[in-house]
Amino acid sequence: MASIYTFASGKGGTGKTTVSANVATALAGMGRRVLIIDTDLGMANVGLFFSLNINKTLHDVLAGDVDVREAIYEGPYGVKILPAGYTIKGYQKANIKMLEKVLDQLNREFDFIIMDTPSGINPNIIIPLKLSHYVIVVMNPEITSITDSLKTATIARGYDVPISGVIVNRIENGLSQNLRNKINESSGVDIIGEIPADVAIQKSLSLQKPVVCNYPTSAASFSLKRIAAQMAGIESDPTYLNETGSQPKKGFFQRIKGIFFAQ
Repeated sequence: MASIYTFASGKGGTGKTTVSANVATALAGMGRRVLIIDTDLGMANVGLFFSLNINKTLHDVLAGDVDVREAIYEGPYGVKILPAGYTIKGYQKANIKMLEKVLDQLNREFDFIIMDTPSGINPNIIIPLKLSHYVIVVMNPEITSITDSLKTATIARGYDVPISGVIVNRIENGLSQNLRNKINESSGVDIIGEIPADVAIQKSLSLQKPVVCNYPTSAASFSLKRIAAQMAGIESDPTYLNETGSQPKKGFFQRIKGIFFAQ
């Protein structure tokens, strides 16, 4: 049975899709069977992120027009991708309530199913939350982003879905201990990832490739792969990414079977 994770945020612009897509790719690079589903039916981005040539989509699956396996594509390191479509007609036909059936069909084929959700509060986020085993909240280190994201966490708890942790994205010059404490106290969960504002991410986005593939030794890549390692239960060296974002100690990747990102 797959572990089903929803990556959520309270508002747009947190970089949630970039985070979830890179974490999914990193998990696949660690030898896990991974599927990422774009459940943002109105503003799909996962297909664009991976530069997919899309024909059939989650919209078609939720409309009952195609079998789910016909709409699954393969990305880097074998990560599987179920993208949403881009058309208004497809959006109007899709029934998000069919998502439960989709997950039931696929959950024995994967180790991880990651759902990238829309921002805000609407049925397209509520249903994925309810169907998840775990929720990871992505936020930026600004008060408005923190406040909005915690509202999403509160809703997840209302459905008895555990919050695995918080990822703080786009951190400039490190995250202050004061802000780290505020996030921990407000959310009631640990920060499981601190991703720096790294130019490598912007370069990778312009190339439509995951940063963990394109710039595997960048500071952002190390942070993202550390998150994936935690999810996969892989014990990592806590010093492999220091405050300067330097490369890991020699031998780290050799000690973790299945990680072959450096090119």
